[in-house]
Amino acid sequence: MVNKLTKFLSTTFGRIVFLFISMSIFCLVILTLERFADTREVWSFDCQSDVYRFETTSAEPKEIDEGELFLSLTVEDGQIRLDYYNADKPSDREFISLAGELKELEVGSVSYQLDLAVTDVQFENDSSYLKTYLAKELDELQANLSIGSQVNVTVKVLEMSMNKNYISIKFTPNSSSWICRLHE
Repeated sequence: MVNKLTKFLSTTFGRIVFLFISMSIFCLVILTLERFADTREVWSFDCQSDVYRFETTSAEPKEIDEGELFLSLTVEDGQIRLDYYNADKPSDREFISLAGELKELEVGSVSYQLDLAVTDVQFENDSSYLKTYLAKELDELQANLSIGSQVNVTVKVLEMSMNKNYISIKFTPNSSSWICRLHE
């Protein structure tokens, strides 16, 4: 039996069959590992940042504290929800909520292309700092930050630690970076 197998594998057809079977097994193993690598159906993380802007109308730039800004991202059953809001009391809170799905994953750079739609929004006025900031971070016109508008977002994972419950992400092309707390 071993002798016949050795003879068969020494032929060109035998090597092609062996290569095909080996690659098929390799692909099946990779697909199986990927399927079971992460069994969590819900990913969630929250981020918090102190926001400042600089006013340059006078001779010396003046730093103005805009307060805290929060970002929350949840992925559940393939649906993505992205929420930005400030720390003001609920009656004065500015926010934007976006929902959608993953359009593309670039494995080599761990970049996620998200197709989102604005589902809820509340800005103080057209010159709102949150609106101005989001237009830059999401690389969109301020007019596109209204209910029903489509927004394409690219998020790159810079670093992640499941043991320490954090993730570091960057929105491109603007390069806004966030370090966030992962939820179990």
